[in-house]
Amino acid sequence: MLMKSDNLKDWNKLFGTDMPITDPVLLKDRWYHYCMTWNYEDLLREVYIDGVLVGSAATPSGRYLGTTGTFVLGQEQDSPGGGFDSNQVFGGKLYELNVLSRRLDADEVKYLYDGGRCAALPSYFMPDAVLRWEDFLVARRSGEVQIVEGSCSKWNMIRGVVDADLLSHLIQFHPF
Repeated sequence: MLMKSDNLKDWNKLFGTDMPITDPVLLKDRWYHYCMTWNYEDLLREVYIDGVLVGSAATPSGRYLGTTGTFVLGQEQDSPGGGFDSNQVFGGKLYELNVLSRRLDADEVKYLYDGGRCAALPSYFMPDAVLRWEDFLVARRSGEVQIVEGSCSKWNMIRGVVDADLLSHLIQFHPF
């Protein structure tokens, strides 16, 4: 998932518990690749920002994510299905959010990050996709949600292939 926000605190909750993270400096108006992984076997969840592990923690024993219920995105809830506080909403932008049925390893997270902001979920991950970005675009929403057309610079598609300084120059002086 790509997100554009300066508040990461509530994005690290799972089963109502916070996870301590290495405090990355998040700048406003900059896109970040965010990935949280978790599996039932070892109960470990991990958070990656731009392909780098920034935090990990164990979840309470015996907890699992079921296949029924409501998926709440962008709003912290104080009780299952309710207890919403308007001061606890996500303010920012999301792009290419995908939920997979298995935990990704560090190399897979880095691979997704290296794909760049404009990359769709690679076909390699499709068999594991429970919810794809396209599903979120057509899902029922409530609250003040806006869907806007995104723009992806073609230069971002070559990130990781050319020198970072050269790419920065290309993006700044030759946008398309």
